[in-house]
Amino acid sequence: PSFFGGPAMTPDPTFPAVPDWDWLVASFPEGSSLRMGAGLDRAALHCRGRLVYLATPYSRLVTDANGCWRGDYSRFVATLAALEARRLAQAGITAISPISLACAMVHAGGAKGLDPLDQAFWTRWCRPLLNRCEIVVVPPLQGWRASDGVWHEVTEALRASKPVFLIAEGGT
Repeated sequence: PSFFGGPAMTPDPTFPAVPDWDWLVASFPEGSSLRMGAGLDRAALHCRGRLVYLATPYSRLVTDANGCWRGDYSRFVATLAALEARRLAQAGITAISPISLACAMVHAGGAKGLDPLDQAFWTRWCRPLLNRCEIVVVPPLQGWRASDGVWHEVTEALRASKPVFLIAEGGT
């Protein structure tokens, strides 16, 4: 059975390579592991007492028109992720924000050290966090629908039959 008590979903293991939320919603109907447009209160009922992965967009939001990384944009996006982690904590949810942690490491190194746009490195770095977490929560931050990283994290969670909550805009 699924986490929600209904029949277990065995989705097609071949997810689109790029974000296709309409396809995902059609493939994971209501009652499956995917909770599209969930309110925070509803998510909290399932998340309290569990370790939650907070999936937030990053790469497309931290580059300028030329595709160059901007540290000031990165700090802003990290702050947004931290605010979402705080909002979840206030709802009684223990969430790990890989973006908050990664940005702290990147910014602590100054101009040297970790490449904030090295997708392969960050995918490997995030994998153990995603594997250990029981649930994935996606807050309604600007850019989440277009984010390859959020898409990858959500599809990996669904592939592993983990619940995913896509929190509704303004949802409580």
